[in-house]
Amino acid sequence: MTSSIPIFLNDRCLRVPPGTTVGDVLASQEPELFAALLGGTLHLTDGRSIPVDPSMTPGAGAIFRARISARLSGSADA
Repeated sequence: MTSSIPIFLNDRCLRVPPGTTVGDVLASQEPELFAALLGGTLHLTDGRSIPVDPSMTPGAGAIFRARISARLSGSADA
């Protein structure tokens, strides 16, 4: 059995244990992005720009984009 699989987060190739969720990857590798996820301001998508649930377990070679967006905060426009 493989001890780790490659996934891509933004511009980085990461090796993670099989069964790791996308949220777990963010928590361990990108704490600032994980904080934004918890705060509701993170836009998390797959390589096709389709929104991804952070509880998703990625397969080998999965591609994810994570970016902070003020539009997702729920605050009203001025």
